[in-house]
Amino acid sequence: MPSFSTNFTGHLVPDQATVADAMKTGLVVLDTNVLLGAYRFASKAREELLSALEQVRDRLWIPHQVAYEFHKNRFNVIAEHDAAYRSLLDTLQEHRKVIESELESKIRELSNRVALADKERERLLSMARQGLNPLHKAVEALHKSHGLVEPAGIDLVLQRLELIFEERVGEPYGQEELAKAKEEAQRRIAEGIPPGYKDANKADGSGDYLVWVQTLDEVSRQQPKYVVFVTADTKDDWYLRVKGKTIIGRPELADECSEKSGARLVVMPTKSFLRYAREHLDADVSAETLQQAAKVAAQPEYAVPKKLLQDMRDNAEARKRELLIQVDMAEDLYQRAYQRLAEVESRFAARAKGKNLPTGDELESMEREIERARANLNRMTTLRQRTRENLDEAEVVLAQTAHAIRSAEEGSNQR
Repeated sequence: MPSFSTNFTGHLVPDQATVADAMKTGLVVLDTNVLLGAYRFASKAREELLSALEQVRDRLWIPHQVAYEFHKNRFNVIAEHDAAYRSLLDTLQEHRKVIESELESKIRELSNRVALADKERERLLSMARQGLNPLHKAVEALHKSHGLVEPAGIDLVLQRLELIFEERVGEPYGQEELAKAKEEAQRRIAEGIPPGYKDANKADGSGDYLVWVQTLDEVSRQQPKYVVFVTADTKDDWYLRVKGKTIIGRPELADECSEKSGARLVVMPTKSFLRYAREHLDADVSAETLQQAAKVAAQPEYAVPKKLLQDMRDNAEARKRELLIQVDMAEDLYQRAYQRLAEVESRFAARAKGKNLPTGDELESMEREIERARANLNRMTTLRQRTRENLDEAEVVLAQTAHAIRSAEEGSNQR
């Protein structure tokens, strides 16, 4: 005979033994917001998050929908980060101009009234001009230390995630299966069945359900005892909330997971995952990182100024034009180097055919000439390849920026 709560585990807060077992043995599934949150963390906290994920890599998995949403929104999140810093730096610059202008005027007025020595006047003016410089430099240093200064540059976060999730991403649905899943998502939204009904106002509110149903598919395939689902989305269709306080994951989700696979579902936000990773997996997670995880989860979505995105697009287009010129130049240099080597080798071959091979100093000189020509061709080959790769990256950035602008416009229309 079952105990009083045996059939109602989805309605219970997991005890410490359950959490410890889940963290040590369960399948760990991440929502999109956890991955995108890595961009919002400062560099040290980001490293601790990624290191914690690496510790559970053999049990880590994400649905195809999560990978899709991550790549779709990645550039927007990077732009958010850049926009926040730029906004403060622009404000500082504006205030600095006003303050410097007013202070310089007053200092010159004082200098004329009290007959300050030129040296003293210039010293005061210099101090006035320095005014907000320390603050400006400090903000720039923080911006740089965050590791995402240049949206069009190398994305180290993406590179790290690609390694962590190698062969840990679910397969996409086929067209027919996807259509059925989206139809089911709309039914659940209409009936208020979690997850996803809180996204009813979106143009396509099926994202959360796709994450969920793809997770259920994988759990049914792997048959783990526990599923640790980590999401920073604290809306009511993922978590049971009482008087504004998050208690546990929605019992309906736990029941559905149990019915489909027999697995116990444990839903937790990023902060809890990091805290439990520290407690049960000996992960190196600082108190500061836990605080950042809480702040990242609580912060409202930032609307990236369209002007900033347009500036990024213009910069990307200018970069592409510049690289097109460089590609043409590199190709020309490569062709010249190729022809030069062919000429030198042909001249040597002609001498050999006529049985008039060079000897002594002449042979040594010709061999050095061939060696230089080959080395130059190798350099030009590398240059040509690098410029083409740079052009490919610039085209990707341009496409991502255009997509970010479209997404911003769609978001504005929905709001």
